[in-house]
Amino acid sequence: MKYWLMPGHYNRLEEVFNNEYHVKLWGIKNSIYSDLEVGDKIIWYSSEEKSGFYALATAISDYDVNVDSKDEYPHEFYFVLDRTPLLEPINVIDIRERLSFITNKEQWWTHFQNPRKLSRDDFNVIVDYMFP
Repeated sequence: MKYWLMPGHYNRLEEVFNNEYHVKLWGIKNSIYSDLEVGDKIIWYSSEEKSGFYALATAISDYDVNVDSKDEYPHEFYFVLDRTPLLEPINVIDIRERLSFITNKEQWWTHFQNPRKLSRDDFNVIVDYMFP
């Protein structure tokens, strides 16, 4: 099992969570997602006007490239939410010092611009913070 942090605009995430939990990965060509598999854990991070940790999910399909798709970005996977998304995203500032993947604590936001794998320890720190 791998652990993921997946950023997205708040409005886009709302759309994803209301769309049968199917994610079409936009803007992705040679993707880090190719390593995503069934059972992997995902923390969704909302960016822009409502930034912060937003939802916890589990992948229920492997990452795939739909070769039959006419979409410009045919990269996709499916997931289920482990809990209802938070009404307001939880800000990272309070725990940035405890997260090992944030190497620049002053410019912490630079570590949330792209999807990334997380260590199990970082994943647990975030989940414990989201759902005390």
